[in-house]
Amino acid sequence: MNPNELLNLIAEGLEVEPGTVTADTKIADVEEWNSIGWLTIMSLVDERLNVQINSKDVRGFKTAGEVVDHVLERASLV
Repeated sequence: MNPNELLNLIAEGLEVEPGTVTADTKIADVEEWNSIGWLTIMSLVDERLNVQINSKDVRGFKTAGEVVDHVLERASLV
């Protein structure tokens, strides 16, 4: 999965239009990116990539790009 596909997966989890979440998107600026949004994203990433995002990691992310980098690094796809 490439970075753009992962951004679209995040958008899917948040139930927003594909393409609206970019690497520069600030998590705090997306209303749908709440605890339920996080759980959905975490579930999709685990299901499709077999990568777990833990709650300690979640607290440190500021942008969607940081999430993408973390997931790709954990999946050894970078």
